[in-house]
Amino acid sequence: MWLGSVSEHMGEWMENAAILWLVNEMTGSPFMATLVTFARMGPLAVFSFVGGLVVDRISRRNVLIIALLASTLLSFTLLVLVRSGSAAMWSILLISFLGGVATSFNHPARQTMVPNLVKREHLMNAISLDTTSVMASRVIATPIAGILIHFYGVTPVLGLRAAGAGIAIIWLLFIPSMLPPKNTQKRNPLQDLKQGFAYLRGQPVMLGQVIFWGLPSLAHAAFTALLPAFSKDVLHVGPVGYGFLQSATGLGSVVSLLTLATLGKVRRRGLTILASGMGMGLAFVGFAYSPWFAASVLLAIAVGSTNTSLTTVNNTVIQELLSDQMRGRVMSLREVMTGLGPGASLLVGSAAELTTLTVATAGLGAIIVAVPLALLLLPTRMRRL
Repeated sequence: MWLGSVSEHMGEWMENAAILWLVNEMTGSPFMATLVTFARMGPLAVFSFVGGLVVDRISRRNVLIIALLASTLLSFTLLVLVRSGSAAMWSILLISFLGGVATSFNHPARQTMVPNLVKREHLMNAISLDTTSVMASRVIATPIAGILIHFYGVTPVLGLRAAGAGIAIIWLLFIPSMLPPKNTQKRNPLQDLKQGFAYLRGQPVMLGQVIFWGLPSLAHAAFTALLPAFSKDVLHVGPVGYGFLQSATGLGSVVSLLTLATLGKVRRRGLTILASGMGMGLAFVGFAYSPWFAASVLLAIAVGSTNTSLTTVNNTVIQELLSDQMRGRVMSLREVMTGLGPGASLLVGSAAELTTLTVATAGLGAIIVAVPLALLLLPTRMRRL
């Protein structure tokens, strides 16, 4: 599963970097970059419900394979459109949207497979290492993408996601087909969805973690979407520098993940989540005002590190509290927050057009700092929860 994740995400990071650079070249608009990111992630807010119900009923491995096949087809279609000169913003947005629908099945399937593959005491390590495969791929893939874009344009980069997903499917065939618990396969889907909401209402800690997941999702979507504009218009480093900024974020994530995997168990998890959120917001503000490429790289590392620390500990808290019968539904509800985050990033893109990139990014950083601070001001009983 880990090797499949590496190959899949190598291609995905390269293609996403190329798409955002292409959109920046076509429009020069920060808003359009955030709109493409929203088109890619927004479907999770709706279709993850369906994905969660599906992975609680049929083989989770097979759902993941089908989602990867869909991503392969979409990647190849985009390659043909760009190579033929037929690509337009509407077609890029449509392919991004359909890719988001595929991701709505990919993510719940992948996330529910991990707890089925390891013992409970190894869950933090497994989640950290699984996420490391995603972020380590970014460290390697995005500088390569930047160099290829600089010398050959975006076209050679676009078909690589199809190749990566195809290799991932081959690796997944080595994993036994994973059937969910039998008592979940014959129930009414709508009743199951209602049960998922009722289950969360009765679990205040888990509900809080599911909602809080939207903060790093917003931060990641906005930061990734605005990087081409920062690279071209603020730091003046072109596609090669853009690739290294993308890589720096992934490097920060890998450092954070390896630290968490080494620790094995984080004692003060609530404090870790809140401190990571505030650190991420401060790194955003610093990045917004940085005029130097070297400083921006260090701040991008900080953004990646704090974002990943927050999401990994958050994910572990949720997974440890969940029963396997409810896992697909609750994880799909968390994916809804993943989809809503990029929607909020549209406001950041609009603000960047109305003001400047610097002001919009610094404003987002201030909001990210304010949310954990507000949680610290809750009554003592709520803080303890």
